[in-house]
Amino acid sequence: MRSIRPRSAVIALALVSASIAGCGGDDGGDISRDDAVSALAEGLATDSGLSDTQAECLAGEIIDAVGLDRLVEAGLDSGGDIEQLDEGIQADLVTATFDAFEPCAIDITQLGE
Repeated sequence: MRSIRPRSAVIALALVSASIAGCGGDDGGDISRDDAVSALAEGLATDSGLSDTQAECLAGEIIDAVGLDRLVEAGLDSGGDIEQLDEGIQADLVTATFDAFEPCAIDITQLGE
């Protein structure tokens, strides 16, 4: 099992939690994968300093790895608090975020600049 540095895990969770709440629809209806990726990517680009391309790549990787249904069930599409989630989904979000850094050409040392 790979070890994740605690500071990096906090950064990953902060990125996702700050951005994912914007994924929900105003009417409480179902959200499509494309809409969720767009909303998460917009938040990631705004909150992290990622390029639009990197943010869209990261958002797609996270949603595909963790599962849109799981994220919606956890309440993250309607502003749910990521820190209140069970450790399993938190770990999956962190892992998905880190796993996406290389294919999305993201250098973690440049996040938030």
